Amino acid sequence: MPKKKTAEAPVHDRARLVEELTELIARHPGDAGAYKARGLAYYSVENNPAAAVKDLDRAIALQPDDADAYAHRAMAQLLNGDPARATADIERALDLDPRLAPAHLYRGVIYSRQGDPERALASLNRALALDPQLAPAYAQRGLLYTRQGAPDLAIADLDRALTLQPGNADAFAYRGLAYSARGDLDRAVPDLDRAIVLGTRVGSVYYLRGLKHAMDGERENAIAALQCALRLPLAPEARQNTEQVLAELQQEPG
Repeated sequence: MPKKKTAEAPVHDRARLVEELTELIARHPGDAGAYKARGLAYYSVENNPAAAVKDLDRAIALQPDDADAYAHRAMAQLLNGDPARATADIERALDLDPRLAPAHLYRGVIYSRQGDPERALASLNRALALDPQLAPAYAQRGLLYTRQGAPDLAIADLDRALTLQPGNADAFAYRGLAYSARGDLDRAVPDLDRAIVLGTRVGSVYYLRGLKHAMDGERENAIAALQCALRLPLAPEARQNTEQVLAELQQEPG
């Protein structure tokens, strides 16, 4: 059987990743791993969590004891707006394999989304104890530290994430947010720009970039960045602030 593609493929391969996995599934319709890989690609590359859930349902039907598939379906369920099913899937993953580091990472993300930073931090620490090379866990812990008012700790974790995975868009985004929280816009801006180039979907990155454009008198660039922010997930207060700044800029003479 040919070597399977994965969602960790190099950036230049990602444009065709789902297409190639679909071709693989057509040749091997009983291959649970191919469905799992395409499900991961759908939510991590294509931003299509609903399609990811369907593929991961199929992977689990074919291989019911695959802890990794449950862990990935948990993230897809979370991104698809179903935290209850996400929680059930992540607990099932950890029942099957208590030492699966990505499952502890994803449980940390779920706890963070639920507003439980203490349990989120415990889960991320556990993920890194099991796999000290797990770059996304450092990135998520860095984001958590920033939210807890500890940007220096955040930056240390995000530096580590980017050493391990130099193309991690989220790590650049979160480090930019950490530098901004520390009041260091000169360092924040290059990270925010790099995150945007890499395709980040962190709405607050575009909000902060829009503010900096506005501060620099770059009205059109500011409006474009803020409009991008509003097309992405934002906390309610951040969305309100973005709408307010955008409205003020649009009322200014061109």
